[in-house]
Amino acid sequence: MFLSHVLEVVYNDVGNGYVTIEEPIVPDTWLPVPVLQNDPALWPKNLSSELIHHFSLQVPCQPLPSELKDNTFPSSTINSKGHVRSFHESYYYKKLADGKFVNRTWISYSISLDRYYCYTCKLFGLPRAKQNFLAINGSNDYKNISRNITQHEVSPDHIQKSKNRQVAENREILKSVIEALLFTARQKIALRGHNEKIDSTNRGNFLELIKLLSKYHAPLKSHLDQISSKGAHNRVTFLSNISQNVLLNIMSDMVRSKILQDVKISGQFSIIIDTTTDISNVEQYTFIIRFVDKQGKVQERLIALAAAPDATGLGMFNVFCNITDKYQINWKKELIGQAYDGANSMQDQYSGLRTRIQNENPRALYIWCSAHLLNLVVVDTCDCCTDTKLFFGEIANIVEFLRAKKRTAVFLKYQELKYPNRRKRRLKRFSNTRWTSHDRVLLVIYEKFNALVASLDEISSGKDFDRDSIITTEVSNYLQSISIDFIAALKLVDVAKHRLQEMRSEIGCTNVINDAKKFAIE
Repeated sequence: MFLSHVLEVVYNDVGNGYVTIEEPIVPDTWLPVPVLQNDPALWPKNLSSELIHHFSLQVPCQPLPSELKDNTFPSSTINSKGHVRSFHESYYYKKLADGKFVNRTWISYSISLDRYYCYTCKLFGLPRAKQNFLAINGSNDYKNISRNITQHEVSPDHIQKSKNRQVAENREILKSVIEALLFTARQKIALRGHNEKIDSTNRGNFLELIKLLSKYHAPLKSHLDQISSKGAHNRVTFLSNISQNVLLNIMSDMVRSKILQDVKISGQFSIIIDTTTDISNVEQYTFIIRFVDKQGKVQERLIALAAAPDATGLGMFNVFCNITDKYQINWKKELIGQAYDGANSMQDQYSGLRTRIQNENPRALYIWCSAHLLNLVVVDTCDCCTDTKLFFGEIANIVEFLRAKKRTAVFLKYQELKYPNRRKRRLKRFSNTRWTSHDRVLLVIYEKFNALVASLDEISSGKDFDRDSIITTEVSNYLQSISIDFIAALKLVDVAKHRLQEMRSEIGCTNVINDAKKFAIE
């Protein structure tokens, strides 16, 4: 009666995939509540999918004597001769032929009933396996425990459910990996680190996030322990860069399929195409679709990013056709608009991309990108005025001048003094393709003008600010090199010091002036 009451108290609510476990009142001989929660004797007879998921995330109940009252397992007399038998923690492990020991993760000991159960048969076994005595009632036959364990772990039903358990654990591990990838994708976080070896202190955002999640996820923790154990040979880790790319591609295909499904329902769409050169000097072709969804909202979605080896109109058209054919986009009937920049390969009326598309679909109206067009108009207008060019040239020089660390620190210091309750701002370089960058710089100067003037005054009168010198460049670069020789560095410092002293003399100063005059004349 008491055990049935505990079952009702412990498992009183299953909802939304989570199990609410209240703290029962237990005898003093029982384990603490955190271990009781996975006591197999207290599991309900009929396990729902939510409960199976809940218990699969916990490790089997394998307490040590040190965790029990009196530091020992309960014992009992088995015959009239007074022979005493009890469970022993050594049964948690199996000795292999090479002398090594491996953990029997299927054994789960119940301190409440002093019985051992088959954890995996109880959770993951087929109907026949779940009828095994170790899955239903457990066993306290400690006289024959070695024989029972050996026979059970080689039985076909147990082997099959072990495979089921491995599949279930792999699914749980893969779910955690996918959640970590989704998190990094949403937050736009780089996945990989410079050193992803096991002994690295920082293995990159993805692997460190997986390590953090494993603290609260037992199957993932066990999986990572197997990977990091010496001499372990793992078939699949799910953590390699190849696995990451495969999972990311699968997720991107799912997202793209949903977008294209919405586009198909819309029935009409327009495209926005642009190219940009990446860090490896490869032209990247971006393909964006603009459509109206079922709620009447305008959506812009990236469909593909592809390399464009041929930057001509024909090359752009070939990439366009490859993308639309690959994702079955019916552009010949449903495309109604196309927007690009003013590049000749895009808008040329004879061989540009827009002309080649209109030859197949005359309804695909071409519109020059308004933002790009406005940027060109403003830039060309300002270039026509000498005063404007001089003004922005001076501003660009000020921005470049203040980029040095010491000068930036002075500017931030005066912002704190002049505008103590306002956000500190930095001056950023102009962008040739984004006129709004000019506006941002002018806005910072307008808002922090007094701080800027005070900073320039201090810098102009100071003597300890960094100034570039060709004489010190060689020694500066050498002092920052990886393979530095102390003696050679001292010699370079002495040489630089001697050259600077020569320049400060009358003869050295005259030579510098004459060299400058000669350079100006030439």
